[in-house]
Amino acid sequence: MLNKVGRHELIRQIISVNRVRSHEELQTLLNERGAVVTQATLSRDLNELGVLKVKENGTGYSYRLPASRDGGHEQEVKTSSYAGRGVVSIEFNGSGMAVIKTLPGFAGALAAIIDSNDTPHIMGTLAGDDTILLILRDGSNSVSVLPELSKFIGGIEEKRI
Repeated sequence: MLNKVGRHELIRQIISVNRVRSHEELQTLLNERGAVVTQATLSRDLNELGVLKVKENGTGYSYRLPASRDGGHEQEVKTSSYAGRGVVSIEFNGSGMAVIKTLPGFAGALAAIIDSNDTPHIMGTLAGDDTILLILRDGSNSVSVLPELSKFIGGIEEKRI
């Protein structure tokens, strides 16, 4: 049984050389390599690695790793062009919350990117498959939050509804 670091490295290797389209497929590939994981553990691992599920032209979705830096030592979480591709819309309610709609499979990784950037006007996120709830800090609103998000999510200001 691999430890977390070894499992993360194995996931990176599998995704970088295979077109993986689902949790089940990735779980099978891990099992074949001796890393037996539960669905919950795999979901956590994908979230921690910042893995995104991206739409491919006419062939469905597949998992992709974010760009790396420093020769691949640490995964880059501030990939604005990559993160922005999955955003469909953002809407503020005026009461300290906002909802970001994403392509299917993007919400968890995007929420992790938002949380890891420690923006001063965002208290935290809650993500589903294609929706993120942003909880804003007291006194924060779209005017203060959108410029912060645009630093690492390219094009998000144009997605406001």
